[in-house]
Amino acid sequence: MNILHAFQYESSGVTWCEPEYQYSPYIAEFYNTISSVPYIILSLTQIWIYSPYTRRMDRRLKYMVFILTLTGVGSVCFHGTLSTVGQLLDELSILWMSAFCCAWYYPVQIFPGGEIKPREELRIPIASIAISCAIISTVLCRIYPTANAVALFVIGQPWLLALIMSYRVGEKTKLLAQVFWPTMILCALGFACWIIDVTFCNTTRALGLPIFHALWHILTAYGASYLVNLVLYHSCARFSRAGCPEGTLKQLHYPECMGILGVPYLVFDYSTFEKV
Repeated sequence: MNILHAFQYESSGVTWCEPEYQYSPYIAEFYNTISSVPYIILSLTQIWIYSPYTRRMDRRLKYMVFILTLTGVGSVCFHGTLSTVGQLLDELSILWMSAFCCAWYYPVQIFPGGEIKPREELRIPIASIAISCAIISTVLCRIYPTANAVALFVIGQPWLLALIMSYRVGEKTKLLAQVFWPTMILCALGFACWIIDVTFCNTTRALGLPIFHALWHILTAYGASYLVNLVLYHSCARFSRAGCPEGTLKQLHYPECMGILGVPYLVFDYSTFEKV
C-alpha cells in the first residue's frame, strides 16, 4: 500500500449507499460523516462524568471510553474522505474497543464451576487471546485489510454472546434490565439499519432515504454508551464490598432535561468500593 495514496480521497474503495459529495465538495458522505459525531460527544461526556470513578477506582474505564471517542474520529475521517487511512482508523478503533472490553470484562460466571477463583483465572487467557488478535490484525491491516473484520468477529461475537448468556444465568435486577436491554435493542436496530443500507441500497435511494448507515451510527453510538454502563455495572460487582447492591447504583441521563436522549450514566456510593 502506497502511504501517500492511503491519505487520498476515495482511496479505500469502500462506499456506502449515500450519494457522494451531495452537499459539499469536501465531504464525501455528508450524513454518514455528521452522524459519526455522537460517538465523540457521548463518549467524551461519559469520560467527564466518570472522572471521579476513574480517579478513585479504575482507570481502565477511561481508556475504554476514549477508544470509543477514537471510533467516532475514525468514522468522521473515513466517511468524510473515503480514504484508506480513514477506513483503518474506523475499523481498528472498533476492533480495539472490542478487545479492550473483552480483556477488561468477560463474564466468566457463565462457565460451569462453583468456585469463583478458578473461573476468575480464565480472564487472563481470554484477555491474552483478545489482545493478541487485535495486535495481529493491526500489524496485518496494511497488507490484508480484511483481517480487521475477521479479528472483530473472533473477538466481538463470543463476547456479545457471553454478555447475553450472563444476563440469562445471572441475578436479574431492575437496574440491570435498564442497562442491558437498551444496549441490545439499540445495537440490534443499528445492525438492521446497516443491513438495509447494504442490501436494499437501490430501494432506499429510489425512496430518497439513503440514510440507514447514518442511523446505524446514531443508534450504535447510544448503544455503546449503554454498553459502557453495562460493563461498569458488572465490573463494580467485583470491586464492591457490598456486591453491587441495587440501592447503591442508579442510571441517570445528562443533561436531565433531555431525558432518554441524554447521555446515560450510572451513579453509585463510592464508600462501598475498594480501589483496584
